Amino acid sequence: MTATRSLSGKRALVTGASRGIGEAIAHALARDGAAVLAVDLAFNADADSVAGVEHHVADVCDANSLADAVAVAADEGRLDICVANAGVFTERAGFLEDDLDAWRRVIDVNLVGALATLQAAARAMIADGGGGRLLATSSAAGVRGEAGWPAYCASKAGVIAAVQSLAIDLGPHGITVNAIAPGETDTEMHRAVVAERGTPGPGGDLAVLLKQGVPLGRPGSVEEVAAVFAFLCSDAAAYVTGQTIAVDGGALLV
Repeated sequence: MTATRSLSGKRALVTGASRGIGEAIAHALARDGAAVLAVDLAFNADADSVAGVEHHVADVCDANSLADAVAVAADEGRLDICVANAGVFTERAGFLEDDLDAWRRVIDVNLVGALATLQAAARAMIADGGGGRLLATSSAAGVRGEAGWPAYCASKAGVIAAVQSLAIDLGPHGITVNAIAPGETDTEMHRAVVAERGTPGPGGDLAVLLKQGVPLGRPGSVEEVAAVFAFLCSDAAAYVTGQTIAVDGGALLV
C-alpha cells in the first residue's frame, strides 16, 4: 500500500501555537486534513480563523491544564498527533550574570513542559491502542551551542535526548517520536533575539551574517519548518523515529 501524506480524519494537538512556528504547524496539519487543537497561554482576539483549527488556552507547566487540553483534543478518546512546540528564551545577560530563576523558567517550559506534553499525549494514545505521532521542537542551538544562551541551548539539547529515549520506550506501542531543530527562522521571537544579540559581521548587516553562516543565505520561513513537521505526522514517515531533523538552510554544516 502506498503511504499517504494526507492527515484526513486525524486529531492533533499543537502547543505554543498562537504565533510563529507553532501557528504555522497547526495550519499545515489542518490543511492536510487534521482536526487541530492549537494550545497556548493566550490567543490574540484577532487571531486568524483557519478551518480545522480550534484554539484552547492551557499551560504546559501545569499537568492538570495539559490533561484538560488532551481531553479536548482527543475526541472520543482518540489523539493521533501531538507537537510539543511551546518555548521561551531568557534575556541575554550572559552566563556569569544570569539569574537562576530565569534558567529554571527556560528549562521548565522548553524541556519539562515538552516532556509533560508528550507524556499526556502518549497516555491517551496508549489507552486507545492505535499508535500515534509525537513531535517536539528542538533548535539548531540544541545541536551546536550558541554563546550567551546556556539554559536555552541545554533545554533544546535535552529535547533531543528525550526524543531518543521516548522513541525506544514508545515504539512497541506504535508511537513514533521525533524532533525538528529549526535554525534561523523568520519569526517574531527570532527578530527579538536578533535585536537582543545584535548582528555581528561586516557593518552589522544581518543579510551578510546569514550569507556567511547559512549556505542557503537566508532565514527560513515558518511554513518551511511546518512542512517538515507535517511530513513526520503522516503515514509517509511511519518508519522514522528517534530522529532530530535540522531545518536550518545548512547552517550546521559550516
